[in-house]
Amino acid sequence: MPEATSRLEARIPSELHAMLKRAASIQGISMTDFVISAVRAEAERAIERHAVMQLSLRDQLALAKALTDEDTTPTEAMRKVKRHHEELISRV
Repeated sequence: MPEATSRLEARIPSELHAMLKRAASIQGISMTDFVISAVRAEAERAIERHAVMQLSLRDQLALAKALTDEDTTPTEAMRKVKRHHEELISRV
């Protein structure tokens, strides 16, 4: 079954249009395929950057909770990180 498509229209400066047309020609693809490829790649990068930032914040909060929770027994991984941190700090 063919993939459903949607239409996207954009007004762009003539110079950019010419640049896109030239770049597509150099790659031997249509301007539509060139734009779709470039937009998809940038969208994927933006989504990935957002996800990494979200995971980092979530991980920071989990770490802070684990470090401040007096009932938490340190795991071997936590002890390893602590030793590594102490080694790094001792070099400063």
